[in-house]
Amino acid sequence: MGDGEKLVRKINDRGFIGRDLTIFDEVLSPDFIEHDVPFDGMGEGREFMRNSAEQIMAAFSGMEFIVDEYHEFGDIVVENWIIDITHDQAPFMGVEPTGSRIRTRGIDMFRVRGGQLVEHWGVVDTLGIARELGLALVKNETADG
Repeated sequence: MGDGEKLVRKINDRGFIGRDLTIFDEVLSPDFIEHDVPFDGMGEGREFMRNSAEQIMAAFSGMEFIVDEYHEFGDIVVENWIIDITHDQAPFMGVEPTGSRIRTRGIDMFRVRGGQLVEHWGVVDTLGIARELGLALVKNETADG
């Protein structure tokens, strides 16, 4: 296991699973760049990552964070993950707690420099989350209508 993977595992294990928000200030550099599109009021960079985790922790319980695989390529760490959580604590995406167990997948890519994570790109199945919260309608029609 390389140093970059160890840093990403710290965020997963201590941050998301252990609910320790201080890990984000420890592991993410002060000039951390977040390439995901920030939501209004969530901040940017390290603040965005910490606020996103805080919002997830406030709305969900029973988190199971499963990383299918980690890969390191020079200064880049990639993780492919699945998360199982229960929406039972607070509103999320404007939806009151549903009590539903939600499973979603994602991929994260981090750049490592000087013993910290300095950059992040990520893709999460947001449409899948919206569907499980009852926000997304799926229209099943044939091409003929």
